[in-house]
Amino acid sequence: MYTMKNQIALSRMVAGSLVSMAQISSSTFAADHPCKEVKAACEAGGFVDKAHKTTGKGLHIDCMQKLFKGEPVAGVRVSPETVNACMAKKESSQAAKKTS
Repeated sequence: MYTMKNQIALSRMVAGSLVSMAQISSSTFAADHPCKEVKAACEAGGFVDKAHKTTGKGLHIDCMQKLFKGEPVAGVRVSPETVNACMAKKESSQAAKKTS
């Protein structure tokens, strides 16, 4: 029979496993989709698609392009490695389009 102490221990083990799986899934997502992570960081910082002229917080012009140039963007937290991975992915995608 399970005691309350056993149930608590089991609950902690399950919760720990779920957290570990979420961390692995998150890091896999970042590795596979670096541009989506950059976009999400910009959106979390309040940047919106096509808002450059109205608010000065356009997703692409005011956030993503600045990050690609190596410029800091206030309110946006994304690693330089992720930004570089996104740029590399875009370059390889564009090169593949030119050869096909």
